[in-house]
Amino acid sequence: MTLYINTSAPLDENSMAAKLINKGCAVNTAHPVTGDTLLHNLVKNKLEAAAIFLAKHKSDVNIANKKGETVLHLLAQHGLLSLVKTYSS
Repeated sequence: MTLYINTSAPLDENSMAAKLINKGCAVNTAHPVTGDTLLHNLVKNKLEAAAIFLAKHKSDVNIANKKGETVLHLLAQHGLLSLVKTYSS
């Protein structure tokens, strides 16, 4: 099962997203055409709270998309350098 996050809903340990992740929902599934993961898309759209939520739930920042971009590349490219700390810890 692939996870899609409703970014307008609260993202905490009681959220549906957290419950799905805790039941084994995949957070690192890549799109078959672009190679983007959910985390790639959240960062591209500057959805910081959702990206931090996934960071706390073992999303992999080292997966490269078809363009060779990792999440860390995108964080720098989109000016979200504060999130680098989240993924470094």
